[in-house]
Amino acid sequence: MDTFNQTEAGDGTGMDTTDTVRISVCGTCIDCANAGEAGIGAGAELFDILAELLATHPAWDGIALSKIRCLMACTEGCVLTVASRGKMKYLLGRLSPDPDLAEQILDFAAMYARSSSGVTPNHEWPPLLAPHFIGRIPPTEPNDPSWDDDGADL
Repeated sequence: MDTFNQTEAGDGTGMDTTDTVRISVCGTCIDCANAGEAGIGAGAELFDILAELLATHPAWDGIALSKIRCLMACTEGCVLTVASRGKMKYLLGRLSPDPDLAEQILDFAAMYARSSSGVTPNHEWPPLLAPHFIGRIPPTEPNDPSWDDDGADL
């Protein structure tokens, strides 16, 4: 399997469906909190931790995991995205390959899956993960055509 197109899915299919939440991890990211060689490989390590957790927890069915070559946010390494068709997408960074943080990434993905728009209240984000949100990207075609994010409900 190509190292940078590895996919794991909580439902065991490896395929996206309309409701699938995809976590895409930068497989070449370094952990910017660790200088030199200590930071190298953090993205690939985070991917491996997420894959192991995802495979063993039934509450995370419907979440797919991909390792991709680069998300071009190198100063914020290590980074990942949480996205689903028709929903707001999130970019998270300054992550480390920590099992507790990885579990909260999956908890957030489950919360995100329950939201029809992808908008999740920041006061409900898992506490270890909350400081790692870098940005959000609006959907090109929202699932709900009447949805309008005016920013007032943040």
